[in-house]
Amino acid sequence: MGICALPAYADELPQIEIDPPVEQAAPATTITNTTRPRKAKSDVKPDYAPAQDMLLQAMSLIGVKYKWGGATPEAGLDCSGFVRYVFQNSMNIALPHNALGMAQSGASISKDELKPGDLVFFNTLGRTFSHVGIYMGDNRFIHSPRAGKSVEITNFNQSYWTSRFNGARRYDGTGGAPVNMAALLASVPKNAAGTSKGNTALSSKPVCRTVKRKGKKQQICEAPRAARESSSPKAAKGKTYKKSSKTTSKVTKTTKGKSASGKSSKAAPKAKRSAPSSTKKKPSNK
Repeated sequence: MGICALPAYADELPQIEIDPPVEQAAPATTITNTTRPRKAKSDVKPDYAPAQDMLLQAMSLIGVKYKWGGATPEAGLDCSGFVRYVFQNSMNIALPHNALGMAQSGASISKDELKPGDLVFFNTLGRTFSHVGIYMGDNRFIHSPRAGKSVEITNFNQSYWTSRFNGARRYDGTGGAPVNMAALLASVPKNAAGTSKGNTALSSKPVCRTVKRKGKKQQICEAPRAARESSSPKAAKGKTYKKSSKTTSKVTKTTKGKSASGKSSKAAPKAKRSAPSSTKKKPSNK
């Protein structure tokens, strides 16, 4: 039976007086036909990307300060360093550490084809592909803007960015179906500021400054900008509150003699002077 199961190699077998039945040719054909579709199915890769994981990694870096040439959250991240760090840690994809190199290595796509995980490029320095960010969907992208700022989410439809848009690129396995933006934003911790424990970009400690108004010293305190942008809507309003310097005002009032304690101290001598009048001896009637 083994000889009959290999009709393709029949010419190499010794001549034996065995007549293989014709009916056995059909099972051989059936086996071949059933195995081929299985191989074809195993070679097909799903057309999606874990953009959700990539964007979660990117949003965990919100608040990390910009630093030209920076490649880690601890040292700071520039625009290409931020994108490179996210791709390396979420997708295990190594990208060059410059926006132009990223634009040259990805597949070009139009603005209408943008999906979460695609890279968007802009002309911010007078030359093409001088800035890069990661598209999130819903006309938003996340990037590390410039010196003095930190990783943030930006509206793609702002005139500044639409007028400087140079194109978009997609890397294999990154452009996927739309993500749930509401769930994505809700899943990011309020104190997200990268992996650096010492990063204070999102510190909730208020920043105070002393001002002098109407001859009185006051402290005006407000939450850091990065903390306001990434916290709840109430905190995002950036309410300021005034903290009067009680010790300063008390000293000032005391020196001017207007404090309550000063008044009581002045009233005491008057009481002493009035006491003798009550103890004066009345003249005798003698």
